Order: sequence, then structure tokens, then C-alpha cells
Amino acid sequence: MINISTSFSSHFSKHETYINGVKQMSKSSFKAFVEYKGPEGGFRVKLADNADDLSEEETEDDDRASRCYSEITDSESDIQPYGAAQTKQQAEAKKRHDKAWFAAKELVDSEQRYVDKLRLLDELFRQRVMKEAAIDKDKQQKIFANVASLYQFHNTHFLPQLMEASRDWHTTKRIANVVRKQAPFLKMYSEYTNNYDRATKVFEEMKKKKKFADVVREIEKLPECEGLPLSHHLICPVQRVMRYQLLLQEYKKQLNETDADYEDTAAALQLVLQAASHANEMMKKLVISFPII
Repeated sequence: MINISTSFSSHFSKHETYINGVKQMSKSSFKAFVEYKGPEGGFRVKLADNADDLSEEETEDDDRASRCYSEITDSESDIQPYGAAQTKQQAEAKKRHDKAWFAAKELVDSEQRYVDKLRLLDELFRQRVMKEAAIDKDKQQKIFANVASLYQFHNTHFLPQLMEASRDWHTTKRIANVVRKQAPFLKMYSEYTNNYDRATKVFEEMKKKKKFADVVREIEKLPECEGLPLSHHLICPVQRVMRYQLLLQEYKKQLNETDADYEDTAAALQLVLQAASHANEMMKKLVISFPII
């Protein structure tokens, strides 16, 4: 083994070579001696008055010191990957949190838009038709079915509870419990969905009558109609139950099983799927395509 040492004095410095631990070409004494034995051999610094005091043996303290430095270096190198992993986990957790909040917020925002559609169908359209007696009551029932009940439920119960849960979400991390609790309301959609095909046929038939057609034209000019025909809005309740399915599925994707809202989300999704399956079958029978509200 060849060890290279560098010696220094107050007057000059000199390089010396040690072969198998034996100093070669020694010409003078030095005040300090440094010997390096490679990455695993450690090193030693010794002050001496002359060359006779120089020693090539490392003490146990030198070994322990060398090991300590090595351990510190290894420890520090380990800390960086761990810290980086923690940072990555925190970033992923925040990303998942933000996506869950976005899905929860979209549930509420889309519910508000849906309630606006129900208000259009009930207060602006249905009640106007009733007031002007544009068509008889039997035809009214066939067109509007239970839209009044749907509007009342969503406007006075479901939407306010979702909004309250949304305001507290960053603290409670829960909103699906509202859907799960109000699951019985889904039964109301069976009546509207089953009647929808007949409703569209009666609606088109009644538009041939001037009085009813005039009401339809006036309603369709309102900003609430957004430039769309009333037939577009009549399908909203059928689409909405399927929309709940999509929203809950997206929300559930951002949750872990340990999250506070996971169990309620899974249960609410199952309840919604039961109602959505019927709506899906109805939609397949319709040769019509509108964006889901």
C-alpha cells in the first residue's frame, strides 16, 4: 500500500512518500505530521520537535474520530432523501385535498344551477301555464309531473344543507353525509323519469295550440332560459340524478379510506347508483343529447 503524506514547517513544506509504512527520502525534521491512508484508513495530525517523534500508527481515538465523521456524513446524506420524500408526500396530500375540495364545491355549485332550472320549470313556466289556463290540468300534469315537489325539496332542504356543509368542509372534511341522509329524495325521480317520454310528446303536441305556444315563446325569451328551448330544460331532472353519480365518483377518487367522509361517500354513491341506473336506461331510449347540468 502506498500512503502519501504532506509535512509542513514554519519555514518550508516538503512532500514525502511512505511505502508499506516506511518513510522514504527523509531529509529534515518537521513540526507537524499528517498521514492519509485512503478513504477507509483515516488520518492523524501530530505535532513534534523532530523527525524521531513522528509516528505512523494511528491511535484508537483517531479511529473513533474517523468513524464519527463517516457516520455523520452518512447520516446527513440520508436526511436529504427523507426530507425530499416528506415534501413529496405533503405535495401529493395537498393536491389530493385540493381536488377533493374542488369536487365538493362543484357538487354545491352545480346544485345551485340545477335549482335555478327547477325554478324556471316550476315558478316561471308551470305556474304561468296554470295562471293563463293555457292547457287543461290533465295535460299540465303530464308535462310537469312532480317538478313542483322536486323544486321545493332541492330549494328548501337539499341545497341549503349542501351549502352549510360546504362552508364547514375545510374543518369537517365532510359533505357526502348530506347526500346519504337525504337519499330518500331519490325516489321522487322515478316518477319524473318514468313520465319524461310522455311529457315531451304532450309538450310538442300542445305547442300546436296558440295560447300555449305564446306562453312558451315568452318564457324562452327570459334570461333564465339562456337562449335554449324549454324542451332542453325539461330533461334536466333526468340528467341530474346521473350527475350526482359522476360528482360522487370524482369526490371518492380523492379520498382515502381513513378520511372522515369516505364511508358516507361510498354509501351515498351506492344509493345514487340505484336511481341513476333507471335514468340511464331512460336516456338510452331517447335519441337526444344535451349537456348534463
